[in-house]
Amino acid sequence: MLRCAYGYYDPPECKPCDCFLNGTYGNVCEVGGGQCPCKVNFDGADCGQCADGFWNFPECEPCTCAGKGALDLSCDKLTGQCNCDFAFSGKECDTCQTGFFDYPKCTFCDCDTTGTEPEICHQTSGQCICKDNYTGKRCDQCAPGFYLYPVCSACDCELTGTINGDPTCDDQGQCQCLSNFGGKKCDSCGPGYHKYPACKSCDCDLLGGYGQSCDDESAQCDCRSNFIGLKCDSCAPNFYNFPTCEACLCNPAGAMPVDGYPLGGCGSFDDGYTLCECKPNVEGHICDQCKPGFYNLAKENADGCEGLYLYLPSSWNLLGDNMCDPVTGECLCKVNVNSDWCEACIAGTYNLQESSVFGCEDCDCDMGGAIHGRCHSTTGQCSCRPRVEGRACNKPIANHYFPTLHQMKYEMEDGFNPSDDSDVRSGYNMNDFPDFSWRGYAIFSRIQPEVRVVATIDKPSSLFKLIFRYMNRNLQTVNAEVTLSPVDPSSEEQSITVSFPPTGSTQPDFVTTDTQLVLDKGKWIISVATDSDLDVDYLVLLPQVYYSGSNLQDRLRNPCMVNSKQECLHYTYLDLSKFNQLDGAAATRPDGEEVLLETNRDILIPLKFPDLVLLENDQREVVFNMSLESPGKYVFVVGYMSSLNVKQTLTVNMTPEGGNTTVGKVIIYECEYSSLCRQVVIDMDNGEQVLDTPTANITVSIIAGEDAIASIGYISAIPQEKWKDEMIKAQVMCVRSDEQCVESSYPLIADSVVMNAPSNANDSSLPFPDSGVDRFAKLDHSENMIITFNNLTSNSYAIVVRYYQAGDVGFPVNLTVDVNGVMYSGYFDASYCPNTAGCNSIVTFDDIQIKNQIIDVLSRDAVITIKSLPDDGNTVWIDFVQMIPTNDVQRITSDLELLNPYDLSGRYISECTGENFFIDAEQGQISPFCRSSIFSVTTEYNNGALSCDCDALGSESFQCSEFGGQCRCKPNVIGRTCTACAHNYYGFPDCKPCNCPATCNAVTGACECPKRTTGPQCDQCVPQTYGYDRTIGCMDCKCQPEGVLNGNLSCDLDTGVCDCKPNVVGRQCDACMNGHWNYPSCDSCDCDPAGTTEIICDSETSQCSCKLNTGGDTCGTCQPGTYNLEARNHEGCTKCFCFGITFSCQSSSMLKAKVMNMSGFDLINANGTAEIVGNDSIVTAKLNDSAAQQIAMYWLAPEVYLGNKLTSYGGQIRYSVSNQGVTPGVKPNLTQLPGPDVQISGKGLVLVYTLLSPNTR
Repeated sequence: MLRCAYGYYDPPECKPCDCFLNGTYGNVCEVGGGQCPCKVNFDGADCGQCADGFWNFPECEPCTCAGKGALDLSCDKLTGQCNCDFAFSGKECDTCQTGFFDYPKCTFCDCDTTGTEPEICHQTSGQCICKDNYTGKRCDQCAPGFYLYPVCSACDCELTGTINGDPTCDDQGQCQCLSNFGGKKCDSCGPGYHKYPACKSCDCDLLGGYGQSCDDESAQCDCRSNFIGLKCDSCAPNFYNFPTCEACLCNPAGAMPVDGYPLGGCGSFDDGYTLCECKPNVEGHICDQCKPGFYNLAKENADGCEGLYLYLPSSWNLLGDNMCDPVTGECLCKVNVNSDWCEACIAGTYNLQESSVFGCEDCDCDMGGAIHGRCHSTTGQCSCRPRVEGRACNKPIANHYFPTLHQMKYEMEDGFNPSDDSDVRSGYNMNDFPDFSWRGYAIFSRIQPEVRVVATIDKPSSLFKLIFRYMNRNLQTVNAEVTLSPVDPSSEEQSITVSFPPTGSTQPDFVTTDTQLVLDKGKWIISVATDSDLDVDYLVLLPQVYYSGSNLQDRLRNPCMVNSKQECLHYTYLDLSKFNQLDGAAATRPDGEEVLLETNRDILIPLKFPDLVLLENDQREVVFNMSLESPGKYVFVVGYMSSLNVKQTLTVNMTPEGGNTTVGKVIIYECEYSSLCRQVVIDMDNGEQVLDTPTANITVSIIAGEDAIASIGYISAIPQEKWKDEMIKAQVMCVRSDEQCVESSYPLIADSVVMNAPSNANDSSLPFPDSGVDRFAKLDHSENMIITFNNLTSNSYAIVVRYYQAGDVGFPVNLTVDVNGVMYSGYFDASYCPNTAGCNSIVTFDDIQIKNQIIDVLSRDAVITIKSLPDDGNTVWIDFVQMIPTNDVQRITSDLELLNPYDLSGRYISECTGENFFIDAEQGQISPFCRSSIFSVTTEYNNGALSCDCDALGSESFQCSEFGGQCRCKPNVIGRTCTACAHNYYGFPDCKPCNCPATCNAVTGACECPKRTTGPQCDQCVPQTYGYDRTIGCMDCKCQPEGVLNGNLSCDLDTGVCDCKPNVVGRQCDACMNGHWNYPSCDSCDCDPAGTTEIICDSETSQCSCKLNTGGDTCGTCQPGTYNLEARNHEGCTKCFCFGITFSCQSSSMLKAKVMNMSGFDLINANGTAEIVGNDSIVTAKLNDSAAQQIAMYWLAPEVYLGNKLTSYGGQIRYSVSNQGVTPGVKPNLTQLPGPDVQISGKGLVLVYTLLSPNTR
């Protein structure tokens, strides 16, 4: 008999056994396709694989997953590897994973793996194991000798050149070099040293050499052209006065010839300073300046300069004397006066007056009515825009006006109904809509859900906002869609949603859109659509300049008056209190009696000056007894105030103790400004009167003429050598508004590069004004200030310094500019500058090869060193240095001198735009500022005033209101221009009331029924019409015959809804219901409603409209990569998520059920201090140890929640956590610790969830 071999059956074919014999009980071979009887450690239909918990087929040994880190008892059937928690490793999960330590706790090492060896940390202690070039507890720092974490490259310092052989370097790899070594690794000589590695000092003369470096072999320093010698410490031939080593540049016009020497006698002096011998009327180091009182240096003049013989009218000169500039002869002019002889007003001012402290007054041209800010120098007439007049161009010409901000107003009742291009359904009941404009207001409802108006834009592309006047009697906000459609197809349609809040039933309101609309020039159709009940009177297109006031930029020139509230320039003078000064309270009468003082607090308080001594008919002389610091020559200055609009001359007698009297005079003008005015005492020849006193005690008497009116605030005695004309010239301190300084600025110059001064602690040695200068950095005698410019892109620059300096008349500040090792020397003038915005000063360079204050920057970097000041008490505050690319300094000068115009737009928006920019021009309740501002805004936008255009028949005059343009209408005539009868009146222009139940003919007054109405009162709709309106009548139903039931072409009288066939919709029964097609039969579409959008199918083709994730002819299947078609899912199907293994999935037939069992929960980190109680619905932990409350604790879920939960995909975990204190009603003070609220771990992944608001934990 035939027998099959072991493992085969059914001879003679001898098929392989159905079962793996060794895996079955009883070595079963054949089961006829059924389940083989497997041993406990085998699995599968044929027992041909290891069962769960066994591995290494065919032996199928038990898994040994007893380690603390094993997630379960199963293992990999091929390798026997157990399923370890993420912190554990080893075949049996009995060791810590790399990066964890202290088995079985396996705590995270907390090392920076960038700096650790592969094993990261010691498995027992957790000590991080750092690579050689890393250190620190976490290996997160570079080891000594390495830098640039996390790269940690070797410093490679050359130890010969480092301090104490230090091998370390800083974060940039810079080694710590000795002072005579340089380079990143200290492997070369530093600047000023040579012959590495000896690195000896070059000892180059700092004045004679370019920098401190020398030739490495010869030690020859790089000398400037006027120096020679190894160390550049001698003058080159034809240069004199070491260490200045200057060329013999004696000015030929001012130098005297000296036999045997160059012109001026260069080299003949041995004092180390004098270079040239000058002509009699000339002074200066190179004989290039006229002495005081002389000007016009000329070679042909034997004395060098000529005297100022022309007597200048003192009315125009600031000093009232004949002092002049020693070079040009130019006079020191009043603030608003310029030109060589002080005979012309500066631009923007006019009316040069002798009695004016400032010389000329502000043109004050209107910001919109005038074309620019300049005016005629004599009359002050500004250049007006068309149809504007007035000296300041601030009013319309006759029969013209300037509009309100609601200029571009479009009446909604004048629009049209787009459904049939009919007139707008409107109301005209003043009780329902108080004070509606024009003929009435549009009524929005389901009958009239849309109204359109046509607007015209006559400017190029501009920004606009929309304003609506409306009434919403509903209890909720009504939203309307507003669409602006251009007639020109090249422009773009724009849409916004406008919300109309409830107004109640008594008063209308306005709403202004936040959205700005860009409207091109041309016609636009504006649609307003809502089927809610809403009444709209009109809409306004508001141009950007109307709502922003952007053109209200005032180039202020008017000085602040005492008590001035408006915007103005606050002027001040250099503080002279550091000299010999007495206030008015120190004065006495000649007889020793007390003087009369000013008592008007409205003057004293704003001036912040406590005592002013009066000069008037009752007190024509006051006496000051002064104690000077020492005998010598002095100039005297008087601070005063005067309300008299004439020039006054006061006599000043100065008498030293026991000496003769010197007589002078002081000329004063009208002065009621925010600061006391100031004048110098002059002699009878109109020069400064100098008192040469042999004693320190003097008496000064000030004597006024008859009918004089003045107040003296102080008198100052200034040593002659310190006296400067600038001490009596006022300078702008700030722009003031309501007696407070406000921030101002200069214009930005295109392409300039600005670097701020390095910040330092501002001390109080120089008090700052009220505001604006706390950003400045202090420069005094203590140290230089260094400012670096990088990546400059132009070749030629002017350098400008922004500074503040209120302590002296002015002084030069020296600086150097290092351009790629080439050093340039220069200075800027720190003139008296009390301006809170600072002042600009252009740097002038000493090098004669640099012309027009322009410097060439051939490299891309420049280092500017502003030198410290001499230790003489002066201080200057630096804001920034500005490098301006230019070849012509004159082109930028005006931008550096003039402050930006003062921006009044903020005040305009705050005070003048009112409630939605509505101002009732007829009520006249508007401030002068707002009226003026609206005039400026509108006249600029309209390029002048607008014509009244009053109707010759309907108005009583051709003249309209100057503001708003309302013409004076005849009785019962309406409109700005009086062009129509009011509602229910006829017979324009002699409008009479209609006597009709409805309306009457506008011309004859004959009664007329509105269209499509009937009945005795004309108040019923004719058949097949609906929506009765007293003005426009009724509207056609326009029911579609093929869509209505039984051919009924009538509709609902109120709504206009026709009686539609089944599955037919639309007010006119003109469309199929969603899910139907083929109008008018409207057959049902064959689509799956769960997979289609709201419309279900195309009403013409019946093609189903699928949701995003559905497809197929009926939209009844899920797209690839999605599953579970649901009607409630707006995308139809849910996207698959298979952990990146595949993107395909399918819906499960299983149903989800809620799992909730609170038994078996444990609390991690409670350290045995918690008493835990649980049941089916809640688990509670009572914390007995208060210290345990300060660490993060987690609830650990029991077995029912663990294991393979793939079938829970797409579900939710919901939980609720609360806490309470031991004391009833008192919550414990639990610390909100950072970290996730939920953690789910498995398969090497950790999913975390954190509440958005930790306060809800």
